[in-house]
Amino acid sequence: MPACPMRLFTIPPQQDFLACLAQTILARQTLARVWPEVQAPPPEAWTIFVPTQRARTKLTQAFLAHQNMTPLLLPKIIALGDSDEMVLGAAALDEEMLALPPAVSAQRRHWFMLQRVWQLGRARQLVQMPEQAAGLAQALLRLLDDAAWQRVSLTPARLNALADEDKARHWQNLSELLQLVCTDWPQWLARHKRLDGVERRDRLLRLKARHWEKAPGPVLLAGSTASLRAIKDLAAAIAARADGAVILPALDQGLAAADWQFVRDNPVHPQHIMGELLAQLGCAPTEVQLWPGAQPPDARVGFLRALSARPDSAPSAAEQRLRRAGAKNLHLIEAANLYEEAGAIACLMRETLETPGKTAALVTPHRGLARAVAAALRRWEIVLDDSALARLADVGAGHLLLLLAEAVREDFALVPLMALLQSPLVCLGKARRTHLADCQDMERMVLRPQASRALADWRAVLSRAPMEESSRARLLAFAARVEAACAPLTRLQADKTKSAPLRDWLAAAQRALFALLADDQEEGAARLPALAAGRALARFFAAREDAAAGQSLRLERRDWAGFMRLWLAGAPLRRPSAPAHPRLFVWGVLEARLLSADRMILGGLNEGSWPRTADLGPFLSRAMRAQLGLHPPERALGQEAHDFVNLLAAGREVFCTRARTEDGAPSLPSRWLAVLRELLPQADGADAPVLALWRRLDQPSADEPTASAERPAPRPPVQHRPKRLSATEIETLQLDPYAIYARHVLGLRAPDELDVPPDMRRRGTFLHRAMEAFHRKTRDALPPAKEIAPLFMALAEELQQAMPGGALIFAYWRARLQRVAEWLAVYEPARRAAGLQRTATECKGEWVLELPSGDFTLSARADRIDVFADGSAEILDYKSIALPASADMKNGWKPQLLLEALIMQAGGFEDLPAAPVRALAHIRLAGDDRKSMVEEFAPYGLSAFLAAQERRLRELLALYANPQQAYWSQLRP
Repeated sequence: MPACPMRLFTIPPQQDFLACLAQTILARQTLARVWPEVQAPPPEAWTIFVPTQRARTKLTQAFLAHQNMTPLLLPKIIALGDSDEMVLGAAALDEEMLALPPAVSAQRRHWFMLQRVWQLGRARQLVQMPEQAAGLAQALLRLLDDAAWQRVSLTPARLNALADEDKARHWQNLSELLQLVCTDWPQWLARHKRLDGVERRDRLLRLKARHWEKAPGPVLLAGSTASLRAIKDLAAAIAARADGAVILPALDQGLAAADWQFVRDNPVHPQHIMGELLAQLGCAPTEVQLWPGAQPPDARVGFLRALSARPDSAPSAAEQRLRRAGAKNLHLIEAANLYEEAGAIACLMRETLETPGKTAALVTPHRGLARAVAAALRRWEIVLDDSALARLADVGAGHLLLLLAEAVREDFALVPLMALLQSPLVCLGKARRTHLADCQDMERMVLRPQASRALADWRAVLSRAPMEESSRARLLAFAARVEAACAPLTRLQADKTKSAPLRDWLAAAQRALFALLADDQEEGAARLPALAAGRALARFFAAREDAAAGQSLRLERRDWAGFMRLWLAGAPLRRPSAPAHPRLFVWGVLEARLLSADRMILGGLNEGSWPRTADLGPFLSRAMRAQLGLHPPERALGQEAHDFVNLLAAGREVFCTRARTEDGAPSLPSRWLAVLRELLPQADGADAPVLALWRRLDQPSADEPTASAERPAPRPPVQHRPKRLSATEIETLQLDPYAIYARHVLGLRAPDELDVPPDMRRRGTFLHRAMEAFHRKTRDALPPAKEIAPLFMALAEELQQAMPGGALIFAYWRARLQRVAEWLAVYEPARRAAGLQRTATECKGEWVLELPSGDFTLSARADRIDVFADGSAEILDYKSIALPASADMKNGWKPQLLLEALIMQAGGFEDLPAAPVRALAHIRLAGDDRKSMVEEFAPYGLSAFLAAQERRLRELLALYANPQQAYWSQLRP
């Protein structure tokens, strides 16, 4: 190969790229000795292209640092990722650049693709939920971007040519979606005179390349691997100039010719993309020079080379020694889970601050890990410098909008609505204290006891709730404010079509949000900008409204709420907070290019996270991509590998961390860690000292042992102990005495649950009320047997309309209720024929026991008592769940029926005379036809069990009349 006419340089990975670049440009004589064509111009004469905005900022700081922060005319530093910056500084092409149509906004582009995918996907039954449509839309946009960067034309003819008979059925499902990319989207852009953002950047880079073929002034392309075709063109134009150069990051000049052949054939190799660039420029790797002022590669280069060596190559003894020397300050930490990994990283960063001037940086693509590290550092009141830690959905007004969307999604059901109303920002036109008091009173006094499920029920529930009229009026006014705030959204839901355009949903949500935010001093619109994330939320609304302009797609409430949740969760937030620590950083992988720190921490090194999984997308197979001329997805892994190996050499100390489990499932270590384990002489792994330190932070000191908590055993004075208990509470007193103490001595009661689905307790209540209604209806006369079952089902249906949650219970248990009805049609006539004279239901009873410590009242509510012609009685108890074991009843642990029998014999039940009890029975209302519906207890010898139960009862009450007897917690769990 002839000598390369272009000027190409490289800076080894162990050196601070940007500091070295700035130092050499400032040391003009050093540069002139190896590059006489540039004639040592001053810094301000240079134009320097760098990959990212972060690199631009750091290079500016590097120039100032070398001048000890004295005034300096800086070079023109342009970030390749910033389209606006690329327009500046090209006088000959300003008009042509400015004539380019503006780029379409990311929100409008995303919404166009999303709404079309939603429409077509629903019609073809490809998508059912917003998340599915969002995934397909994102895949289409990635395909669009790939084609634009690689200048591949996605025409209908080319796409149709990819299909054959084997692919026809699959292609039929996806071809209409692909038409969005190749036909609908370009037509929309042409109609609105816009350019796709990626296409506009590609055109700008091409214009920039033409400009720098002839424009005056020295120019550098520094730190880019030129992975994009447009940047390759720019690199070729700059490198061909006498006063232009391309500085490649960490090109391995020590690879042999056979190794370079392996590099060109292996797209996942770290040097693959730069190898492509050198081939396009017609230069051999050996012709790339070391940048003036850069130090030759050290032992770390040999170590990094081993990470991607050919599998058939065997290192020599010298190379092995070089690799071990290069891994000297490299550490591997394997934590048990994400929490431990974040804690270990936080400890490493905290330890860094003990050395004055020392810096530390966490580099990770795992945003969850970055947030966890930030949270762990807050225990030391340390704030991380990372603008991507927050999401709009998590902060202030953004979180309030998310709560509003969730309430709409659930049709303003009680739990999401109360979560919305009790959000810290909501005032509903009142002072915050007044609003919160009204909200809590509404929940405590009305909604929990009444089990209301919807906003529309509130007025009816308030009208029947027992309370003072002043409180009722106050809460009615509160309910009216809630209804008015939610009205813009409920009106959209009340539309006959049950759907509305996105713009209408956004406008209604904005009005509802303002009503929720308004307080007694300001309107909601005036409050919003001063709130956390308020300005960001205003921009969010404006961008979404602009994206929805002119669109006709109608959304139902659940779909709109699903899209809002996706958008809010994906919106990054730059929020002002406490000043970030100047020596600690969090960088994304792209952001970290060309940057360095004293201590580099590479976190989240698991397959699928870093590196990411090679994703073909749902539309084109690997063969289809190759036929179109698109790069294979593994090429992106090569760029990630290059970033990783460079970061391994970017700090004096490097820590690689991973979690062995994520979300409770085992994780697969990154492919690079398998090589690292072989190369590291002593890997810390799961035995890293920093992990042990983190685990000890939350453990009590061994020097200060803490006594274990004793089981609660209060001993209140006798006069404060209960003198009245129910039959079921006697059972509780034997098993968990502390519960009796909490309720009767402390006066504590567990609140009713809020909007719970019908559980077994509520189902049991429904069945008890149904049986009570049946016996009340048939008290005077029993209808014919064939009419009993229909009568019971009719009564149950009436009850389900009146009882909160009754409709769900009736629908769920309809078949069981039918079996209970059929059983009643047989059981009740047989009872009447056996001499049953009277059936009493829900009977209240009391029995006053005379004890040495004073009188004690035992109360009970019997489900059913049957009185017969011979004067005897039977007590029946309804059960919708498992029956108590007969042994537990005999030994007194389940005494309810026995105690009710004692009250009956003492004449304690209202409107019933004292009578001997001849039988106790449980009726199984579960409707399980595999078991008997009636189970009697001790049909013979019942009097002996009653006498034994009375004795146990008196002994138990005498025991707790002793002031030394404690109310133990969970005495018999």
